[in-house]
Amino acid sequence: MPRHTVSFDVLLHTEAARACMAALRQETRFLVPQWQHVFEQPTAAPDAGVSVLQGSCLALDHFGYAVEVAPPFAWPAGTDVAAPAAVARLAADQRSIRHITGRVASAPASFQLEQFDEDVPAYDGPVSPSGIPLLDVFTETAQGITEQVDVDANKSDTGLIDGLYEARFFKRTFTLTVTLRNRAEVLAFRRLLFALKGRLNPLRWTPPYDCEAEGTWRLAADAVELSYLRPNLAQCTFSITQLPE
Repeated sequence: MPRHTVSFDVLLHTEAARACMAALRQETRFLVPQWQHVFEQPTAAPDAGVSVLQGSCLALDHFGYAVEVAPPFAWPAGTDVAAPAAVARLAADQRSIRHITGRVASAPASFQLEQFDEDVPAYDGPVSPSGIPLLDVFTETAQGITEQVDVDANKSDTGLIDGLYEARFFKRTFTLTVTLRNRAEVLAFRRLLFALKGRLNPLRWTPPYDCEAEGTWRLAADAVELSYLRPNLAQCTFSITQLPE
């Protein structure tokens, strides 16, 4: 089961800052909107592969102000967009508000979701003949690709003068930043991440300078962070390590 952590900065006016500080001081559990799954009225369901039929939605008007928390698709008057809301706990003990001016403040927040019924469809993107997902479709417009080559060694000492055995091998790791330019790309990439299950499952990818050298890779870390610039625009920086063929 993947663990979801959501982080964002909230701009607050004076009255909202006071209420926010009081809540941060006294409460540990919050109802947190999932803006990566925002959808517009009057759609019948969100397009993000998330099931919220038994949960709550945070509805906003066209000025961005919360209208109310309502059952999904029970749209209150003045609603423009909505997002599913999940119960979450603060992921860090530190709680602060930065006062930008006398009337505007900013509150950084990081929440770990407790109850979020997300139904991620199975990965249905391009795969290799052996059924391994292909990463190239997401990296055609990748930026800042860097390569790191590490040398690892396995040593075995039998205790004899000439008994030291050392096997040295190279480990290649690439770091990439991909831009997901619309909802379809965001959702397809999330399905890929869930299919990989962190470093458990492999993928196929071709390094940028050698179009003939497609290889097998895995994520270099279990956790991958998606940064949402807008609900339909996201970026992701991640690393992959090559596996022996």
